[in-house]
Amino acid sequence: MSLVAAYRTSSPELVLATAVTTVPEVELDVARAVPTDRGRPTWFLWADGTDLDAFESAMADDPTVTDVERMREVADARLYTLQVTRAASVYADSRWSDLDASNYASWFRDGWWYSVTRFPDRGTLDAYLAFLDQHDVTVELDDVFVTLASNGERPLTRCQRETIEFAYHCGFFEIPREATMSDLADEFDVSEQAISQRLRRAYARLVESEVVE
Repeated sequence: MSLVAAYRTSSPELVLATAVTTVPEVELDVARAVPTDRGRPTWFLWADGTDLDAFESAMADDPTVTDVERMREVADARLYTLQVTRAASVYADSRWSDLDASNYASWFRDGWWYSVTRFPDRGTLDAYLAFLDQHDVTVELDDVFVTLASNGERPLTRCQRETIEFAYHCGFFEIPREATMSDLADEFDVSEQAISQRLRRAYARLVESEVVE
């Protein structure tokens, strides 16, 4: 029986630490992380903010990423592809990959990297927390879930559960709708894009746990 942990981290050793310090109001969502043979993953990263030109320049000067390329732009959001470098020492340490952990989601808000990660057992989670401590990473453990099935079923995080419950009770799922995406964003003090992504992740996990065999 595995565990799913929701937690947040902060450290100058993390990916894009220099860029997010330069433009702290930016909001980031890792859409996909693709592992490579060199142990340095390629990220597909959404950036949302009012000064994305400054953030793009800051990424060019950030030693933790390279090969940054803008792929798409929608309103105040841009999709980038980039490669994580060994300057991000936490990711460069081979002990991370030895833990057999699977990251489900990562996003950056208000000075913190938020993550949802599956661990084989509590001992592995404790080893990961010790690993972060050895790298002087500040970590806050927000929630831990025990998976309900041996096939790695993914429960909702507390944040996703609160959002989808509020959406249900305020009539977001009614036909016609009694609440809008903007109403949800106002309630949780985040952007509409963040709410949309949160709901999509919640839908995916509910489908996996209830429909997909």
